Amino acid sequence: MKIKLMVITFILILLVFSSTLCIDDNNDNKKPREGPWLDLTNFNDFLEQSYEVTLKEESGGSLIKNIDNATGSLYIIVGTDKSFTESEAAALHHFVETGGRIIVAADNSNVNNLSKKFGVEYSEHAILDKAFDYNYTFIPFTVVNNANFFDIVVHSPRGLSITADDYVILGESSERPATIYSVLDENDNNIMDKDDQPGPIPIVVQVRVKNGVALFIADAGLFTDNLWNLVSKSDSPEYYGKIYQNQEYIIDIVSTMHEPGGKLIYDVSKQTNTFSNFHPYPTD
Repeated sequence: MKIKLMVITFILILLVFSSTLCIDDNNDNKKPREGPWLDLTNFNDFLEQSYEVTLKEESGGSLIKNIDNATGSLYIIVGTDKSFTESEAAALHHFVETGGRIIVAADNSNVNNLSKKFGVEYSEHAILDKAFDYNYTFIPFTVVNNANFFDIVVHSPRGLSITADDYVILGESSERPATIYSVLDENDNNIMDKDDQPGPIPIVVQVRVKNGVALFIADAGLFTDNLWNLVSKSDSPEYYGKIYQNQEYIIDIVSTMHEPGGKLIYDVSKQTNTFSNFHPYPTD
């Protein structure tokens, strides 16, 4: 009888202990951050911890228009589900003309109402590149910022076309002599063929307008947690184990484009859950 009682007591203790563990696992400190764009957590934390950030959470150009001195101030938008209005685009163009800087990272033509004012147009077509031989939509390349070079990876970037007068291409898809090594997939069949525009295709472009600078990046996925600090899993010896510098590049462009005393405006008014199911590698 005593043995049975001891066994029952032991089982009850185990049940209480396990239920306590379950409660601890679900405490507030371990819950994922609520809200959209959960996979921009690392980038959001970097901004919050490094700068005094003003969030632009509603559409309209009033926040930009009300900046008394744009010099040294930086506006950032990552991902666009909604197009810019004419007033927003005009306000941001004036912001740059008067000394402001902007970083625009997008994956579709929703940003064109803004970018066209700077002589840059985002294509709806993706770039395919053989640089990652296991998956042509992941594109590693070297990008430059203020004479600093970074090896980064983007995912399915759009093509950029440029009509601006004062610009520099800071990063582009691959090119090899006598072969088509990258293309703009103009027929959207996810295959490189003769109907596609051959590379190199611009991916990162900087435009100077009077006293300010606009940086256009043809991929918002660059900023996501999955690509924040990427190590290649490709079987290719050229890329195996290579550490890419997405995080270092993002930190560098923000720190060099923003100046002490200037404002940092982070526009979340057009962000969506676009990357909620984003995976940097095949899951099968």
